[in-house]
Amino acid sequence: MILIEQLNNTFRSCCEKNCLEETDLEIFEIMDDDKPQNSPCKLVSKGQFKVENPCKHVLYFLKIDHCILSNKDSAKCDFAIFNADELIFVELKEIKNNTSQKKTEKNIKDKIQRASKQLKETLKTFKKKNIDLSHYKKLFVIISILDHNKISVLEPDIQTQAVFFEKKYKATLLFEDTHTFEK
Repeated sequence: MILIEQLNNTFRSCCEKNCLEETDLEIFEIMDDDKPQNSPCKLVSKGQFKVENPCKHVLYFLKIDHCILSNKDSAKCDFAIFNADELIFVELKEIKNNTSQKKTEKNIKDKIQRASKQLKETLKTFKKKNIDLSHYKKLFVIISILDHNKISVLEPDIQTQAVFFEKKYKATLLFEDTHTFEK
């Protein structure tokens, strides 16, 4: 697969740190609990982001933050998952329980802004390192917010960000905590 070769040739840590895992599980989840500190996301049975793979295709889980890209690199998203046709970049955010709804809404808006920046910077880094994503039929950037308060707030400029990702990278911006790979 083209992307795997490019990743291995571009990021030495991809093999050295086991930053790329293969799975054909029908359902799995990803967790970013950052324990121990500065550790990458991991596949778990109960996590923050769920992947459904009903056809049990081979999927590749790429740990980006604290694995192929380190703290010295610019902002970056948490991970990517891909097969031959589809690639998703995901940034996980969590909203802690707050007492004030107004404070929670501001927190969500801030998290969305930061997540969008991290996704943009990851795509920019890949492009700068000549990682070619143009052959993917489906390219998604996903902001996944685990909100313990269950308040759904999206910024007015979300549409602007969605247009940016579409025009600049031909990527669709989604807000979801579950993604299904189909074919």
